[in-house]
Amino acid sequence: MTTNFDPPLVSLAGWLLRARYAAGITQEELSDLSGVSVRTISCLETGRVTRPRQTTIRELIVALRIDLEDTRSLNLISRNCSKNGS
Repeated sequence: MTTNFDPPLVSLAGWLLRARYAAGITQEELSDLSGVSVRTISCLETGRVTRPRQTTIRELIVALRIDLEDTRSLNLISRNCSKNGS
C-alpha cells in the first residue's frame, strides 16, 4: 500500500525566527543589516504579515547570509503562503 505523504511546510514566521536566532542577532540588528523595518520583521515573525514583498524576502536572505538550500525552502514556503492566501 502506497500513500503520498506531503509534509506541511514550515511557516514563514517560524522560518524567519529560526534563521534570525541561528544568526545570533536581534530584530534591530537584522533591520540594520537588511534595511527592513523592525516593525516589518516583528510582523513577519509573529505571523501578522504572511505575504511580504519579494524584495523584503531578498533583503532578509542577504542579511542573514542564507545558503542556497535554505533559500529554496523559503521560496517554497512563500509560494505556499501566496496560494493559500495567508
